[in-house]
Amino acid sequence: VKRGISSFIREQPDKFHRRARRGIPAEYRWTVWKACVSHDERFVRNVYWKLTGLGSENEQWGRAIKIDVPRTFPRDQAARNGSQMSEVSLYRILVAYANLNPDVGYCQGMNFVAGLLLLVSGEEEAFWVFVCLMEYDGLAGFYRENFPLLGRYTHAFDELLARELPDLRDHFTEEGVQPTLYIHQWYLSLFINCLPLQTVFVLWDVIVSDGLPIILSISIALLKVLRPALMQMEFEDIVRFFKTMKTGRTK
Repeated sequence: VKRGISSFIREQPDKFHRRARRGIPAEYRWTVWKACVSHDERFVRNVYWKLTGLGSENEQWGRAIKIDVPRTFPRDQAARNGSQMSEVSLYRILVAYANLNPDVGYCQGMNFVAGLLLLVSGEEEAFWVFVCLMEYDGLAGFYRENFPLLGRYTHAFDELLARELPDLRDHFTEEGVQPTLYIHQWYLSLFINCLPLQTVFVLWDVIVSDGLPIILSISIALLKVLRPALMQMEFEDIVRFFKTMKTGRTK
């Protein structure tokens, strides 16, 4: 980090990715994430506060954001610092982005992504990393009208599942468990609303450093670990299992 993480990424990309996949130390995480998304090159001073000052011109977005913000980390009070200010900051970030890109506006799931960034950074930097992920790394495609990118990723995931875990896919098909039952939640929240927070941070180290397509490999790797348990379950138990993964109460 002292030598400059951006230079390290450019000069030794393979070594960097190997290290990132082992997990980035918490004290360096934000510095590395910013470098991975080229935050410093894309940051524009004073723009964020101007965007927040515009308010929410679309009443539907404003109402949805106000409803979703308090729900973002309801079981992670310590992580949220228990402060009202964190919710105010999250609200401002989501409104600012909706004003920046009204074609996307706001969609449920974006609150988890922006909220996680706020857990490791200040408000303005969190906004710009959010913008980098949405606008430059392609994440906005998950939230556009009719969810075009989400549909393509779901199809790609299903093909990968058939190739890598055919027995599990057949079992899911027999039980009526379609990929949309779980994969949409995984991808719209980038796993934040599905797994324990400390696990999510490690996965995000890989996602931010490798890029959005890596979520397909992460999904398959996760199911490979869960496969023995899932193969023994029927529909209701599978649904319950996926819903309780975040708390770890999956027995």
